[in-house]
Amino acid sequence: MKVKNLTLISALLAGSLLFASCSDAKDFILYWASDGEYGKKENIKEEEVEETTIPTTEETTEETLPLIFLPEQSEVDAICQLATLDCYYHNVARSIKSAGTGVEHMGERDRKFWIEYDAYARVGIDVNQLQMSINEETNEITIILPKAMIVGAVNADPNSYNINSYIEEPDTSTIANWTVNSINKNPITSTDVTEAIAESLLELETEIMNDAALLNRARERAKDLITSYIEQLAEMSDVEYTINWVYIENVNQ
Repeated sequence: MKVKNLTLISALLAGSLLFASCSDAKDFILYWASDGEYGKKENIKEEEVEETTIPTTEETTEETLPLIFLPEQSEVDAICQLATLDCYYHNVARSIKSAGTGVEHMGERDRKFWIEYDAYARVGIDVNQLQMSINEETNEITIILPKAMIVGAVNADPNSYNINSYIEEPDTSTIANWTVNSINKNPITSTDVTEAIAESLLELETEIMNDAALLNRARERAKDLITSYIEQLAEMSDVEYTINWVYIENVNQ
């Protein structure tokens, strides 16, 4: 009987070692069965399963506001500077060289002379007098547009004449139906020609400023280009602008 018990104990020990080495994932527990036999029971380790939540992305649509392009004063000024009219003239300067006074000028006589030359002038809007305001609620643009004027100065083209290319009347006198040369000459100098051209340019400047048709054409040119600029901005912005033009005739207003 003792031999049998030893045999049974040895068998139990061998069995427990066998079951313990079967698997890493399961532990086998020997238990005493009700019918007197040994059995095994699986002790399964339950791993905690973490709940994973899949993030849901909700599509959010942000309202995209349209781009509004507003006219800028600097751009309007630049347009007016480009809208000038370049005017060219072929002019004649006429002058009289007066005889001198005093003993040293005895026998001198007045001398008429003239000289042809080309001149040019730029006519446009004075940007310092130009004003613009915008009402963004009503999309109204008010532009104060002054009268066109000479931008800069009226200049003579130095390549169009020679200081010695003037035409003069003869330096002679008529005595008893006889034509005689003047006793004392009254020559035309380069200074006389320069002064004659300068005086002629002042007269041309007055003539231009009194040319209403020319000044109006220069202002309408600036107005057309400004209108085109604003219309392009309106098309890009999909906004309809209303332009209110205010004209001032006196640049000092």
